[in-house]
Amino acid sequence: MRDLMSFVEIDDRAAGSIAAGMREMARADGLEHPRELEMIALLESDLTGIPNAAVEIAALSSRTAQDAFLKSLALVALVDGALKEQESELIHRYGREMGRSEAEVSAVLSDVAEVMLSAFAGVTVFREQAVNIGHALGLDDDAIAVVLDGEQ
Repeated sequence: MRDLMSFVEIDDRAAGSIAAGMREMARADGLEHPRELEMIALLESDLTGIPNAAVEIAALSSRTAQDAFLKSLALVALVDGALKEQESELIHRYGREMGRSEAEVSAVLSDVAEVMLSAFAGVTVFREQAVNIGHALGLDDDAIAVVLDGEQ
């Protein structure tokens, strides 16, 4: 299985903004997902001070911190198996606020989806279900084949 991201050194202010963004993403579709919120609370428990109430883009001062932020949002958005319109709008809005192009944000979403699908790499039994998961994650047939079979 591929890694989602490498270790990124960030301060509490940036981590708090990432957690606030993840919390916002967890609620973007109008549903509160208890496991997602528990994961975010665990992240926040390692921070000093009061958790951020809102995302502070200025706290994400490096490109690596911004990448970690976008990937974290994408992970929360996709963890339930599908990207909903409200989730897509939210991550693209934050991408624009950071000066990222639509293509860059879409690439982050695809990368996270591919990492998630890579848990099924090499699967032959239940192959159709793995392909359906790939489609639900927003991947096309070519991307799914690369992830599941290593085809180029």
